[in-house]
Amino acid sequence: MAAQVPFLRICLLALVAARLSQALSVQKQFSRDEALSYLDKQPGSSKLTESSGSARTESEYSGSARTDLQGHASHNFAKQTMSYLEEGGLDSDAAKVNTTFAQNDPTSKPRIFLLFLTMSGVERPELWKAFLDGQLSPTMTTHQLSRVFVHCVHSHVCSWEIQTKNTLQATQVATVPSTYCADLVSPMAQLLNSAVLESTSPRDKFVFLSESTLPVKPFAEVYQSLMMDANSDFCVYPTDHWTQLSLANNLHAVIVKHSQWVVLNQAHAHNIVANWPAMKAGFTALTWSIPVYHETRLGPWGKITNPAGVLPLPMCIDEWAFFGTIFGAFVDKGQTQMSGAQLPGLSSTPLHMRGNTEFVKIQQGQCRTFAFWDASEFGVSNLISSIQKDWPMSKFSCYPSCDSYHPAEFEALGDNGAIALRNSRYLFARKFGQYVMTEDQFHRIILAPTAPVPVNATSAWTR
Repeated sequence: MAAQVPFLRICLLALVAARLSQALSVQKQFSRDEALSYLDKQPGSSKLTESSGSARTESEYSGSARTDLQGHASHNFAKQTMSYLEEGGLDSDAAKVNTTFAQNDPTSKPRIFLLFLTMSGVERPELWKAFLDGQLSPTMTTHQLSRVFVHCVHSHVCSWEIQTKNTLQATQVATVPSTYCADLVSPMAQLLNSAVLESTSPRDKFVFLSESTLPVKPFAEVYQSLMMDANSDFCVYPTDHWTQLSLANNLHAVIVKHSQWVVLNQAHAHNIVANWPAMKAGFTALTWSIPVYHETRLGPWGKITNPAGVLPLPMCIDEWAFFGTIFGAFVDKGQTQMSGAQLPGLSSTPLHMRGNTEFVKIQQGQCRTFAFWDASEFGVSNLISSIQKDWPMSKFSCYPSCDSYHPAEFEALGDNGAIALRNSRYLFARKFGQYVMTEDQFHRIILAPTAPVPVNATSAWTR
């Protein structure tokens, strides 16, 4: 027994040494000088010092009640290593994916791929069919300018519906696991996996929609709007919703938060299909990591890694993962905005990061789908005011803000409310209660060749 004691001590010492080596490997990080040198290699960069004008208050990116669920990134963890920068591309070995895409055909007409995330299928297929039929003509007897894909949590329900009716000529993709807030991105990537295999024009657009979403313009207007450029449309939340990450050596980074209901161009759709598996793999451990933006490469290069157990993964993932996969998190160097040249393929740039409250306190970017959380996010909005003036014929489930984890639902919609949506800047809107929008309203107002004039209109439309 006595002879075993030294042997046990040797084993314990070896185990401690191995654990220490592993910990040192995990905690490997840039020194402050190395980190600043890394930033200085990028065009237009400037060194960050503790006395620089780039220092910020906690409230600048603190987040609202909605973002309280989405992490604790605004807390000041002084003297703690929150995360560290590491150069290099995404870990291609973290997850493998088939990145074979359809061959582009210069003669192909650009198409709109409507990608539905649903529980049990699209709620108003008859209205969507009427919308899609707007592309038909004597020379076009099928839906050649659109394609519908649907992901269903309850796959058997959708399968039965598609086999018996399939009003929208939709393709149902294989169901993948999903969790509200924690991971709604995997079903979105699953939809893209199937859609890109049929995409043959670089100007194709991929529109994400919920089961309770409806179009609020005729097909011709939606198609024309989406085909005006080859960019992706992100509806970016006010900067106080963004997540701030405290890096090692007194550096900071920000994760841009945006609506889940994005419109992607073909290049960005390919990007998500190719890179989401590796991105997701970076979330699965306590030492989670996200890509970091590199100004020379105009996209992700390297990553920000959070040491085990120090900071929870920012939630909800669907409100930042697409932008983060395509562009990465931004190291904060005090910049006021990111230009269109710095964010290739993103519409409605520049992206304002601080400064003018006219931009940073309201939604930015190109918002294609209307969803109501808080009236203050819209700035001056004739759409919101018109719907409120039409009360009780038109009514939100919550106003002026929604304290739940879901946006407002249209509980009622009068003609003036429908006309307000038709005249707004949006192409789609959610959430509609079942049969709140009547078939008569939809055909008479939404699908009208000319936008109807609201009753007692007193001002021009702005938002």
